[in-house]
Amino acid sequence: MIKGIYNSAAGMLPRITQQEVIANNLANAATAGFKKDGVFVNTMLEASLVLQKDANQNPAILDAQDVKTDMSQGGLRATGNPLDLALQGRGYFAVDAPTGTMYTRAGSFSLNAQGMLVTANGYNVLGDGGPIELPAGDIAVSNSGIISVNGEEIGRLKIIDFPDADDLTKKADGLFAARPGATESDAPETTVGQGFLEDSNVEAIREMVDMITLQQAYQASARALMAQDETLQKAVNTVGAVR
Repeated sequence: MIKGIYNSAAGMLPRITQQEVIANNLANAATAGFKKDGVFVNTMLEASLVLQKDANQNPAILDAQDVKTDMSQGGLRATGNPLDLALQGRGYFAVDAPTGTMYTRAGSFSLNAQGMLVTANGYNVLGDGGPIELPAGDIAVSNSGIISVNGEEIGRLKIIDFPDADDLTKKADGLFAARPGATESDAPETTVGQGFLEDSNVEAIREMVDMITLQQAYQASARALMAQDETLQKAVNTVGAVR
């Protein structure tokens, strides 16, 4: 009975993590460049019970493992803003954050007072030669990431790919950091769309359905735990009472 209470409680914990992840996905469903997360849940087997082959006990315990980010492409949305840029294909814009070079798919850029191309957080967007400074004029960005002002080439966006998605760690504000030893490469097949933003890859309806399913599973485990707790109390207070 004690093991049953433990198993019910253990089954509730990963579902709490899953609900938190789904809630964050839903909160960012309209955030440009956002990549949804998912929780991998393993069913662990208690070795001693497996070896004993005790069919009367359930050795399965749910355990929330790594939170993984789905890097799949989001849809492109036309904005008409010449400083809104979207990547079609693999890769990330490189930006100069306070902690070093970071990477993002969120291409909602602007010019600051110094004429520097910056992210929504004010971080400099990097080109092949460093931060990009643009003079006043008509800004054009080619599919290959070359930036021109009034027909004069100013620089080229630095677009970096990581063949192994696990080389990146998700941070706040749509940024990713490269893990130590990460292998980066160019993204020659990736194109840049000017006047577009990449929407998040969150499917809101699917996430809501998953949230409802998780809540039902959590409630079922909670009811099972309460029922076993009540039975245990009766066993201690009633069955074991001295008369």
